[in-house]
Amino acid sequence: MGEKVKKRKHFISTLGTSVYAEGKYIFGTSSMRTKFVQQASLEIGMKDVEADAITICLTECAEKKNWLTREYTQNDIEMEKKSYPDTKITVGDKYQGLKEILEQKYAGRIHTVRMVEGSSQEETDQMFQNLYDIMEENDEIYLDITHGFRFFPMLAMTVLEYAKVTKNITVGGIYYGMFGRREPDKEVIECPLLDLTYYSDILDWSNAADSFVRYGNSRQIRDLMQPMMRKDYVKYGKLNSLVKALNDITSCIDTGRGKNGGKNTNSVQIACVKYQEQYDKLEKKDFADVKPLEVLMEQIDQKVNDLKVDNNLTTGLSVIKWSIDNDMIQQGYTALEETIKTYVCALAGVEDTSERYRDYFSKNIINKLNIEKQKGIKDRSAWYRAWLEEMEERKSFEKFYEGSTESQEVVKERVKRQAEDLIKIVPNDLLKISNSVSQKRNDINHFGFNETPVNYEKFKSELEKRFNDLLEIIRENPVPAKEE
Repeated sequence: MGEKVKKRKHFISTLGTSVYAEGKYIFGTSSMRTKFVQQASLEIGMKDVEADAITICLTECAEKKNWLTREYTQNDIEMEKKSYPDTKITVGDKYQGLKEILEQKYAGRIHTVRMVEGSSQEETDQMFQNLYDIMEENDEIYLDITHGFRFFPMLAMTVLEYAKVTKNITVGGIYYGMFGRREPDKEVIECPLLDLTYYSDILDWSNAADSFVRYGNSRQIRDLMQPMMRKDYVKYGKLNSLVKALNDITSCIDTGRGKNGGKNTNSVQIACVKYQEQYDKLEKKDFADVKPLEVLMEQIDQKVNDLKVDNNLTTGLSVIKWSIDNDMIQQGYTALEETIKTYVCALAGVEDTSERYRDYFSKNIINKLNIEKQKGIKDRSAWYRAWLEEMEERKSFEKFYEGSTESQEVVKERVKRQAEDLIKIVPNDLLKISNSVSQKRNDINHFGFNETPVNYEKFKSELEKRFNDLLEIIRENPVPAKEE
């Protein structure tokens, strides 16, 4: 196993040009007095996180007004009086800049990035690039957007989403300080420091839900659940169980676990049952502080409900459709070929989970009949005799004797009777479909190493066509009802 990548804790903020008055910033049970919200975000918003890097984005004007220490001007005092009419500050008093304040605790970790006004497309593109460039691979970003000039908050969120993909960054926190008016009975203006990280999480969940609805991929949803569980195992326990059950479904489909019965990790059907059990347990309160997830989970549930898993045939048909809808071509061909076997077993009234009946009965009969058809032989009695001769030559009946308590003769006669009955009714079109699907599946599974590899764009259209053909055959030749 490789070493765990250490994430750089990187705080990023903008600095404006207004003269800032002191406020009491409040974050949960913590508070501090400062005129710079960036200091509050670092010291109480990130109180449990030590920043490895601090980047302040500023214009030339902001650098002069608020980054560097200077003296108060008359205009500064007029601005200060809007918040504190009884201020004792006078012209020439020291106005301590953010740089000097931060260097007292974070010396050696502070960087600045010069920002332009963003008055043209070229300048906004440059702002995007400047912000993107300061982020390093695997950074854990903490962003203060309080003094985001003009469209900076939207720009910053766009860069974060972009860098999540291109630099594998994560978002540790997004903060906004609400500077208001001083209450008559308060010495200082109280300013709630809001944690807006949740809204970045919603974007992540929306992307993950979209990935699932469009492509049947639940891995992003699973990955997003993990930090929530670390945050509060009890609160998100039921939601986590649902996400795990969802991942079991998609993983079973991805790996071709189409047989009903078994466990939630080796059967699509059991995974669907377990998922429904978990979904039914969810209550409104489970989404109390993650309300948007409730709507997203409803959309996810609608897609899961498309899977019909009453028996092996309906499970197979559902997985084929799922594969077509989600561009899972290889899984689709595998499911289609195996579902044809299931249908043939159902027509013959034999076990559809038995390897001997799926391969040495269903598959062998279909293959042999295709060969006989290609020879121009149409007599089904001749088909049966050709199949019987081949079974005898290959000693394939021995597969049916294994584990049986009945005599070999009894077993053999039963298999012969079942085969003869099936050959009488098996639809001609099914033979054509089976042959085509088998060829395409082999082409894929052999990595295209054959005489005439199929062009990739033909696989999906052919899969969809053959699936619809199979549905039509099943409608015209329904599976006989089982005798009670």
